[in-house]
Amino acid sequence: MATGNTEELGKVLPASVLEYLEEIRASERLREIFNKERKTPSLVVDVVLIDDQGKLILIHRNNFPEGVALAGGFNDY
Repeated sequence: MATGNTEELGKVLPASVLEYLEEIRASERLREIFNKERKTPSLVVDVVLIDDQGKLILIHRNNFPEGVALAGGFNDY
């Protein structure tokens, strides 16, 4: 593996598993996924929407955290 302590992993994983992880570039792939998916701090924008009758417009979330919320979302940067 490109980075990390393979000696420590060798204490808890069989050699065949270490070889496989190196073969599939597991360390690099996980780093790419983590860097792509986990940007912090997360920039979130919410907005208050009022209709023509002065009523608050809300959205319903299907995914975690489920429930009613202000319209908004994460900013991709």
